[in-house]
Amino acid sequence: MTSDARVVVEEPTDERGEESFAVQLGFLAFAMTRTQLLLHDRHAQALAGHGLSGRQYTVLRLIGTVPHRSQRDVGKRLYIDRTTVVQIVDELEDLGLVRRLRSSTDRRIVTLELTEEGERRLADAAVSVDEAENDFLEPLSPHAKRILTESLQRLADEHSRARDRHEL
Repeated sequence: MTSDARVVVEEPTDERGEESFAVQLGFLAFAMTRTQLLLHDRHAQALAGHGLSGRQYTVLRLIGTVPHRSQRDVGKRLYIDRTTVVQIVDELEDLGLVRRLRSSTDRRIVTLELTEEGERRLADAAVSVDEAENDFLEPLSPHAKRILTESLQRLADEHSRARDRHEL
């Protein structure tokens, strides 16, 4: 698909066949926020059985993708302030899921890695989260799921780059 491709999607309707409230209002923010809150609830339910919060899971998943990521980089990539990153990492360290290491080249830099228990818990939780997301997206066709995911990622990437340019 080219970056300028557009997809025609049927207007969403409620159980009576009427346009949804968000469509009637033309209110994208309402629809996105409502959807995010509903998905957040599904994530919370999926993670509860693993003893993790959504914030903890997100940080674990990021650390799991690139070991020895700095605490600062975690905050920057997730748009979390320094104090909150320290708090989340403290929680994960207390749970035995993350280990802090000092950089061998710059002692001021603290890097993070998953412990064996952290890797196990992340793998188990990821299965539950993936199942919850698949269930949540079940009303959409595979094509619509792909378009939704790609579109949201494109918006997030573009606006993140713009935000970063303005913060420099």
